[in-house]
Amino acid sequence: MSEMLGNQYFMARKFAASVPEFEEVFNRAPDNKMIRKKLIICYTQIGQIQRAFQLFHSLIKEDIDIIAKTDVIADDCPCPELVEKLSEAQVSDSNLEKELKLGILWLYCDSNNSLEHFLKAQSSDPNDELLTSTIRIISSYQSNNIRSQVTN
Repeated sequence: MSEMLGNQYFMARKFAASVPEFEEVFNRAPDNKMIRKKLIICYTQIGQIQRAFQLFHSLIKEDIDIIAKTDVIADDCPCPELVEKLSEAQVSDSNLEKELKLGILWLYCDSNNSLEHFLKAQSSDPNDELLTSTIRIISSYQSNNIRSQVTN
């Protein structure tokens, strides 16, 4: 029941209401990548940026394709509209938090834009190991994609 209800809230863009439902499923099945994928988006929308970033990093370290190969239409991914809203809004987040949010959300749509925002975030905090690792993972993903396109 929790996953279905969480998905209903998610589709209605009621991210705060989705969180407890998705967390319940996540606690029972921490390997559920689709729940983690949605929970990351929810966390970015309710101001839990560090929590979103930690979950995001662990998921892309395990399987970057689950996020990077999101079908925005088929998956009803809210990221394009969330990125647009965040880019236009005068947000109260710190520059680092805004760049982390944009980096996370952009990976659902475009790895180049995602990497660009993580690099901007790194300029605010060059010693952040999680950020450095995230940049390395996305850069490696892009290099592998370029190589596979050249060989095909």
